[in-house]
Amino acid sequence: RLYGLFRKGFEWFENEGKINPISNASKKGNLSASTENKDLRTYDEIYIIGNDLEGSNEKKYLQNLVNDLNLKDDVIFVPAKDSHELDHYFNICDVAVDSLARHRSNNYYNCSLKSKEYCVRGIPFIKSHEDDSFEECGFVYDCKPNESIIDLGDVIYWYLNLEYTAISIRNYGINMFSWKKQLVEKIKVATRCQN
Repeated sequence: RLYGLFRKGFEWFENEGKINPISNASKKGNLSASTENKDLRTYDEIYIIGNDLEGSNEKKYLQNLVNDLNLKDDVIFVPAKDSHELDHYFNICDVAVDSLARHRSNNYYNCSLKSKEYCVRGIPFIKSHEDDSFEECGFVYDCKPNESIIDLGDVIYWYLNLEYTAISIRNYGINMFSWKKQLVEKIKVATRCQN
C-alpha cells in the first residue's frame, strides 16, 4: 500500500499539490494515463499531519478542497503528533513528501531536516527542489518545481520499481548525516578558511 506522510507546522499551501493528483486519478478512473502499467490503483490514503499556525486558515482551505473534490476517504487530516506518536505513521508510510512548493517563494534549494529524517528511517520521498544531499539518489523522486499537477501514477510506478530497500536508504542516511561526518566536513571548511 502507498501512504504519504506530510509533517507540517507551516506552509500548508504546499499540500494542495498533493491533493490535486488524487483528484485527477479519481476522475480518470486510473492513476495515470502516462503510466505503463494502467492497473496501478494501489494508493490508499494520504495523511496530512500537523496544525495551522495561529491565525492561519490553510488547513481549513485544504479540508474544504478535499470535501469539494470528494476525497474524504483518501485524504486524512491528523493533528500534530509528538515524536513517539509519529513513529506509527512513519511505520505505515511507504513514500513521504518533502517540500513541493518552494518555487512559490522563488526558492529552488532546500536542505531540510525532514528529508534527512525520512532517509534515516528508510523511507523514499518526493520533492521539487534542489538538495545536494540527495543528488542522483534513486530513492528520491524529483517533481517539477512549478504548478503542474504531480503524476501520481508515475510516482507509484517509480515506487514499485525502486531498486532500494529501506535498509539501503537508511544506511545512506546514516553514512551521510551522522554527526561525525557532518563535523568532519565543517572542520575541513573551517581549516580551509583559516589558510
